[in-house]
Amino acid sequence: LFTYNNLCLSSLLQVRFPSHFSSDLKDLLRNLLQVDLTKHFGNLKNGVNDIKNHKWLATTDWIAIYQRKIGGRWRAEESLGNFHMRAPPLPL
Repeated sequence: LFTYNNLCLSSLLQVRFPSHFSSDLKDLLRNLLQVDLTKHFGNLKNGVNDIKNHKWLATTDWIAIYQRKIGGRWRAEESLGNFHMRAPPLPL
């Protein structure tokens, strides 16, 4: 377990964010990737509110999200390319 924790911590310290990430986004991600559970966002005294109240998410309308009035910022293109079509089963 000690070795596993050290590996996790060392890999976290090596995370490099793209230059176009804002400092607020980097801060949020570092807190979400925190290996030490006593410092991990969502696991602190304020729970999920540490995440919801983070500066990078300041303009997020959480009530509208809860009520499904707004969608995500990105929507994947719908594609069945990764699925193989099968013939319908024959009657017995």
